[in-house]
Amino acid sequence: MYGRKKTSDPRKPSGPFPEVAQYYKTLRQMVIKATGHYHNTRSLKKMNSSRIVNGPLSHGIYEDLRPLLPRIAKYLNCEDKNLMAMPIEALPVDFTQDASLLDKIDSTEALRDDFCYVSVNNPFNSTEKMYPPGRGLHYCSNAEIKYVIYSTESPDYSNDAQEGFYIINKEQYTKFSEHIYAKHAKFNDYSCPPILEDGILEDVLENTIGVVELKDKLKEYQVPLSRGIILEGSPGNGKTMLCRWIKKICIEKKIDYGVITSADLKVSFQNGTLEKLFNRYTIGFFDDVDISFFQRKEGGHSDIACDMLSAMDGLSKNKVRVWLFTTNEQTNSLDKAFLRPQRIDEIFILKKPQREHRERLINVLWPEEIRKYLNEPGRMKVFLDKTNDFSFAQVDAIKRLLVVEKIKDSGVWNQDLVFEQFDKTERPQPTKKRAGFHTGEDEE
Repeated sequence: MYGRKKTSDPRKPSGPFPEVAQYYKTLRQMVIKATGHYHNTRSLKKMNSSRIVNGPLSHGIYEDLRPLLPRIAKYLNCEDKNLMAMPIEALPVDFTQDASLLDKIDSTEALRDDFCYVSVNNPFNSTEKMYPPGRGLHYCSNAEIKYVIYSTESPDYSNDAQEGFYIINKEQYTKFSEHIYAKHAKFNDYSCPPILEDGILEDVLENTIGVVELKDKLKEYQVPLSRGIILEGSPGNGKTMLCRWIKKICIEKKIDYGVITSADLKVSFQNGTLEKLFNRYTIGFFDDVDISFFQRKEGGHSDIACDMLSAMDGLSKNKVRVWLFTTNEQTNSLDKAFLRPQRIDEIFILKKPQREHRERLINVLWPEEIRKYLNEPGRMKVFLDKTNDFSFAQVDAIKRLLVVEKIKDSGVWNQDLVFEQFDKTERPQPTKKRAGFHTGEDEE
């Protein structure tokens, strides 16, 4: 996340672009002039926090930032005097390890008009990912709030880091901090493994984490190993929960992982870098991929499918790669060229939860007060009968309705009323039987 390779003498300009190093040396001098301190993430607590965290940005952290304040204020829809800055590490940063939790970067800008924005990430090597991803200004947004990330090289080389600050409208400080803490909570919401059919969790872990753990043994023989997994299932039946659990284990075991979207596949194909994309992460999560990417027939993404086959075969020696694809579509029409070892090895179909799984969901993950209510005589049977053919997401929708009904209206738990409300809007239609893929039997 944070990190930079040291040079032999990091305080001296070096490398192929000495003017870049000289520029950041000048910036360090500006830091001393503006703040009177060298400061890094470890020394922030020793400093007068009001000078950085709570002080108006017009007082300055870096002199070069002053000319940019009008543009920043315009982007944030406020006046210059209402801008404030805080170190990135003043708020939780663990969620930055999950690319899916990062907000959109609308644009980037250099720290000075006579210089350029400097990217610090190698897009094809995630072992030293940094956040922010470059030195300069990053204009970020989401559905609720806008903010700017200002980053430059750390002026104290004893700390392998770059300096990063959030710049926000100080009147939105509470809203912004709540936004960051919500990401933090979402990132760490993995207290229990996903509830799936018996054996599926173990099989998926064996084909993902288990494969990666063979890496050291494979070095002896200098052979690459790849594993392709598809998680198929209609929305709301555990694909996301399962991927989050695998990501949690990746973090615990320090396994490099990342999320790759359909848009990434298209861009890499256009740039001729699909092979690098498939080698980017030890475990790559290909989120919600269209099945047409796996079909070489005319139409759809047949051209990309051909290049994907080559990319899957392009591993360097000693490499271990796992590709985990999720899709809401049926995989019956998958091109047979993909169905071979080290391309797509396994396909797991995540079906709607059976009665026992819905009951386990309630008794393991739901708040105690709701569990006590539903475990009163007769109530659990009614609940499970009424949620027949529900997805996990739909069962969770009932929980939300129960809570809202109790808090806003009646003040009591009332599942009968809640199911009446649900029937009017979201009651699912019964599913039809279809042939299972790689199962040899029909699936409900």
